[in-house]
Amino acid sequence: MRSEAESLFSMIRRFLEVWLPLQRGASPATVRSYRTVLRQFVGHLADGCGGRLDLVSFSSVTEESLSSYLDSLEERGCSVSTRNQRLAAIRSFLSYAALEDVALVAVLAEAQRAPVKKGVTKKVEYLNEDQLKALFGQPDPSVPKGLRDLAILVTLYDTAARARELLGIKLGDLRLGTHPYVVLHGKGQKLRSVPLMGRTVELLERYMREFHEDRIANESLFYTVIGGRRKEMSYENVSKMVAKYGRMAASASDGFPDRLHAHTLRHTRAMHLYQDGVPLSYVKDVLGHSNINTTSIYASADLEMLRRAMAPLDRPLETFAPLPDWHEENEKLMRLAGLA
Repeated sequence: MRSEAESLFSMIRRFLEVWLPLQRGASPATVRSYRTVLRQFVGHLADGCGGRLDLVSFSSVTEESLSSYLDSLEERGCSVSTRNQRLAAIRSFLSYAALEDVALVAVLAEAQRAPVKKGVTKKVEYLNEDQLKALFGQPDPSVPKGLRDLAILVTLYDTAARARELLGIKLGDLRLGTHPYVVLHGKGQKLRSVPLMGRTVELLERYMREFHEDRIANESLFYTVIGGRRKEMSYENVSKMVAKYGRMAASASDGFPDRLHAHTLRHTRAMHLYQDGVPLSYVKDVLGHSNINTTSIYASADLEMLRRAMAPLDRPLETFAPLPDWHEENEKLMRLAGLA
């Protein structure tokens, strides 16, 4: 391997195996995310070198090559948000590299010239109460699989958890006593506690009697059985399951989204809390946002709340004199000018 390529790949390895997990305390999910981005970017650089990874080096990282990679993401259907997240990940790696080797500051400067792209703000998509009821009515809780699927849907909604946070719940994270709540393991290994509704607790108790007879604390709440062994359910399984019941509910409820995502249930819970008068600062804590500016999208998303707030102001204007009849005034002016 050429020394230039060896320098790049050695730096990537130290970044992923030492800097992120040991010095920054990044979670395994965060490390996986960075690894995916860097693998894709290096692959793109190799494509420009005839597919030869041994020709890829820090000198391959230019504003042009980085912009080309980012453009290719959008061509494959990635959103502007994803594009900007990938750019941030690459810049993060190059910032680390520049700290390790001052000669690489110039490479970081090249990356800084690739602009963050401004995207169109999307409307928050969420389900109304009738649509949510239609969704929860699809699984058949009289059979084990239907009971499990309903428990997943209801828990996703009630906790406003991200799908990966839901899959990270262990039995020991559940507190189903007098004031029930669940501990969620969020981004950056941040923990937050979210209260559970009584109906959710009843459903989870029923689910655990069926699927967790032994109640082992470190077992995943939701799991699949592969080769006779329990394993944490995959993100893809949850996504497909949510989409399936979304398609079924669409036939029973008007205006249902074309494709239901697990994240839509998170948005739905946040909107319902806000509509019920829960302050945004509390909604922020439920969602695990570090900045309330992120949560503020829900304050501007509900047109019906705005309409209700403005309804008392929808009254006739009171004036000191009746409004003039402009047609009458026009006729007077025409006569005055001898034109009538």
